[in-house]
Amino acid sequence: MNTITLKTSTLIRVALAALGVISIFMFYTFIFAHEGEDHGAVATQTTGRGDTIAMTKQAQFLLGVLTDVAKKRTINPRLNLLGKIVAPTLGKAEVFPPISGRVVADGYRIPTIGTRVTQGQILAVLQQALASPEQSQLVTERFKADAEFNQASKDLERLKQLEGVVAQKEVQQAEIRFESAKKQKEFYDKALAGNYKEGSNRFYVKSPITGVVADAEIAIGEQVEVNKRLFTIVNSSTLWVEGQIYEIDLGKIERTKDAYVSTQTYPDDLFRAKLFSMGSTIDEATRTVKAIYQVNNPQSKLKVGMLAEVGVSIGTPFEALAIPADAVVDVRGKSIVFIHVAPEQFVARDVVVGTKDGSYVQVKSGVNDGDRVVTVGNYQLKSSIQ
Repeated sequence: MNTITLKTSTLIRVALAALGVISIFMFYTFIFAHEGEDHGAVATQTTGRGDTIAMTKQAQFLLGVLTDVAKKRTINPRLNLLGKIVAPTLGKAEVFPPISGRVVADGYRIPTIGTRVTQGQILAVLQQALASPEQSQLVTERFKADAEFNQASKDLERLKQLEGVVAQKEVQQAEIRFESAKKQKEFYDKALAGNYKEGSNRFYVKSPITGVVADAEIAIGEQVEVNKRLFTIVNSSTLWVEGQIYEIDLGKIERTKDAYVSTQTYPDDLFRAKLFSMGSTIDEATRTVKAIYQVNNPQSKLKVGMLAEVGVSIGTPFEALAIPADAVVDVRGKSIVFIHVAPEQFVARDVVVGTKDGSYVQVKSGVNDGDRVVTVGNYQLKSSIQ
């Protein structure tokens, strides 16, 4: 039984090793295929522009080669600005404690990251804690209040026994003094006992804006100081995108206010935006001006800190032959596309591109209407002609 198992496992290892060798051989066959040798994967038949490259269907599948058809599309001339999503000035709040104290439960739930809160909502409750010098001072004041209360009580009792002999005004003054001493004594008794309610030594931390908790650094029982940030609240319904405009493009941008925002996270979504403000000075190092675009974010897809691209319309839309921008690769300083001319054959062509509109680019020459261009896998094809 053991002999059979051993032989079976040995055969399996031999088979796996053979598969590994075959995979490596296929990989290097693809990389090093050249003219005059039929390697069955990729072969470059010519070496200049118009290079013809043969690639088996199996190799195309392994590389995930994808194509798209060149055809006429509506091109909207745009200037694309790289930017970053930030919170508006009034759309972000950092919450700090008003006093030093200990975080207590008091029946309120501390919101966690992602929780939606409203303006004025209680986020946490703090029990004020006294430092040692303040505690000592409080004890001293309590002794004084006790002594004053005891003396006022004795004086009032004595004057009441002499009522009718002493003036009524003296009795009234003694009563006022007694009530004042009594309240002062109760104040210090409660201060030392820590039995304050809201408005005394228990403070309520509230949200200054309506939004979502982006950060929370607080826990029940924690001792916090006034310089510790407890929460960060962001109202993400409307966000800003900070973009950089090159000096040479300022004139084009100033003529239009509308724009679209796109992100790599949501490549198929365009978010409508408007120019909110533009800087008045040019950065000496980058020769750019900061522009802020306001974008609505009702579904909260956009997040603060995301990188984004702002597409600003700078001309009249027109019809033109266009292909996906991903189809164009650079080979020795020239723009090249690969045309799928047969099931296992591709041709490299020089192209002249024009206006870019989102993920598409105008083609002025080199590609015909209906040509099928490679959009994924073209960098592997590029390596074969280099």
